[in-house]
Amino acid sequence: MLIQTLLDALQQAVLFIPLTLGIYLTYRILAITDLTPDGTFILGAAIFAHCLATGHSQVFSVIFALLGGAVAGIAVCLLQRYAKINSLLASILAVFMLTSINFGVMGTPNINLLSYNTYLNNLQSSNITHFNIFLISMALVLTAGIFLLINSRFGLRLRAFGANKTLLAKLGKYPTIYLAFGLALSNMLAALCGVFTAQVNGYSDIHMGMGMALTGIGAVVIGCKLTSSLFLRNPHFSLISDLIGCFVGTYIYFLIVNVFLLIGLNPIYLKLFLGLILVLFLASASYSKKNYQKVLFHD
Repeated sequence: MLIQTLLDALQQAVLFIPLTLGIYLTYRILAITDLTPDGTFILGAAIFAHCLATGHSQVFSVIFALLGGAVAGIAVCLLQRYAKINSLLASILAVFMLTSINFGVMGTPNINLLSYNTYLNNLQSSNITHFNIFLISMALVLTAGIFLLINSRFGLRLRAFGANKTLLAKLGKYPTIYLAFGLALSNMLAALCGVFTAQVNGYSDIHMGMGMALTGIGAVVIGCKLTSSLFLRNPHFSLISDLIGCFVGTYIYFLIVNVFLLIGLNPIYLKLFLGLILVLFLASASYSKKNYQKVLFHD
């Protein structure tokens, strides 16, 4: 029973990795809080399901879903840049509007995908080993892609945006370009996660993405806090540690979910207890940063 719980948590974590990496990009690299993945997670699943239902191929459906996530991310950037709305409020407005858009795309609260023989659903049914290998491979490829991106010159400018966008502008770079790219990529990854989830579950539902952004932020905070505590002596930026932390945090989150359900916790109170755990990690991360700053000041 315990081993099965560990394996179930691992499978869920690997499936969720694209969204966690997207959240990491905005929350840790761009240093903004973007809740838009709550909507783009559903948008990706909705576009994928709609395209399949209207006779398009799976490849076309996935590409269209990713483009939908990217467009939503750019729209949030425009809200921040031209409507002068802060990042958090802009993302909340985007999620609010995406509720109607997602419903409009699907035309119904949910679409059953079991009759369309989707790739992941077929793989899961026919060969669970190949299914797990595919998910792990995708997670590794995406993680390697994010690693190479952030280590590139363009990635350094993305980090500069998060650290000091005013300085970036003084260096002759246009900060809005980096914000738009970061938000587009983040929401593309959220849409991809929605596509994967819809295939695995066998349906797309208008309510399937509720709380996904906060879940991703929680996974990033938990993982990065743990890995920095274990491997680093101070809170300086370490990309390898952070990317490992994204996976560790995602796995711990789903492990906690599965353990709570295993011990018989009423699902009604699940998010309450998960929220309290996230509060502890967020608070400890904040206190750790303040204590480190005090040490630097005294030195």
